Amino acid sequence: MKKILVTGLVILFFILPAFACAVNTESKTNEIKINQPSSDGNQTVLAIQINVGGRRIVAGIMNNGSNTANDIFIKMTVTGGFFNNINRSEAWGVVYIPVHSVAAMSVKHFFGLGKITIVVVARALNAPDVSKTVTAFIIGPFVHT
Repeated sequence: MKKILVTGLVILFFILPAFACAVNTESKTNEIKINQPSSDGNQTVLAIQINVGGRRIVAGIMNNGSNTANDIFIKMTVTGGFFNNINRSEAWGVVYIPVHSVAAMSVKHFFGLGKITIVVVARALNAPDVSKTVTAFIIGPFVHT
């Protein structure tokens, strides 16, 4: 019994982190763009980018338009895992995002095992709602797509 426990701990703390650290987060980029014309012909263009890798889940809300995005509400929800025991949700409010700028948000570290679903929703006063869903896999604190 002791040998099985030691083997499991070696795999958990030494072998699995080596696989998780090899993930390239630059290649894990997902984004959706939605355009909304304004009355003066300018546009507010929001995009969501989700980066998953290692111990982090980061969502970036980008304003790629020609107007400042105002009164932004952002919510990130992580659900799933073995027996659906992961149910983490974070919400943020941002006063504005200037043109060609990014507001980055991340969820606090947590532990789990299994397939997870990450949903990010952003709402701005002068732009339509934008959402993005990504599936990933978590082993302990390490997340990868």
